[in-house]
Amino acid sequence: MKTRNSKHIEMSIYHKAIEKAAKMEQTEEFKKLRVERQWKMEGVFAEAKDNHGLARARYRGRVKIQIQSYMTAIVQNLKRIAISLTLILKTVLENLIKIFEKLNLEKNWLNFLSSQL
Repeated sequence: MKTRNSKHIEMSIYHKAIEKAAKMEQTEEFKKLRVERQWKMEGVFAEAKDNHGLARARYRGRVKIQIQSYMTAIVQNLKRIAISLTLILKTVLENLIKIFEKLNLEKNWLNFLSSQL
């Protein structure tokens, strides 16, 4: 039963996790990582603004603006995936060329040996 003069403190069920996170935020390693995250994310937002029209909302309403933001993020991710796949494909093709060149040299060597017999 509550009385008028009673005082109580309510704590979140996540209180321990919040305290742990607050302690982690004070470490030097966390501060360095936060600075790195900030400048990387700033570049991503600048790309979205400058190259993909996110500087200005094209539509009105929160839902439509969310859709525009999601579509912009999808485009950015697809561009990064395409670049990664291009680099992977380039590496695979270079390795295949080296393998075929090596096999061709071995065939030439075998032809040379057989002609000497």
